[in-house]
Amino acid sequence: MQKSNSGKNNLSALLASMVKNNQHIFGSSLAFEPYEFKEEIEFYSPYAYETKYGIKIYNESIVTIDYTKLDWYSNLKDGKQDYWAEPYREELTKKELITYSVLFFQKIKA
Repeated sequence: MQKSNSGKNNLSALLASMVKNNQHIFGSSLAFEPYEFKEEIEFYSPYAYETKYGIKIYNESIVTIDYTKLDWYSNLKDGKQDYWAEPYREELTKKELITYSVLFFQKIKA
C-alpha cells in the first residue's frame, strides 16, 4: 500500500459519515499497515463511534496496540477477503458488538 496522503480530518469525516448515515453501524475504523499512514507512526487506526451525545472520534495512534496480531486483522492478512468476528464486549464503549472487517487498498498511479 502507498503511504497515505489523506489527512486525519478527512479520514475522521469519512468514518463519522459512515456511522451517522447507517443505523446498523455503531462504529467504524480504518487500520493501516504499520508505518503506512505516516513514517513516524507505527500503528494508526482512527475509530468513529456513536454516543448519546453524537459521534465521537477516537485516534488509536495514541495507543500502542499492535492490532496486526488480532484476529480481525491477521485473518485478512492470511488471504481472506472479509472476516466476521465473534460477538465481544468492546472496551472503549462497553457495548456488545460484532465486527465485520474487509481489506482496502489505495491505487497507485503509474
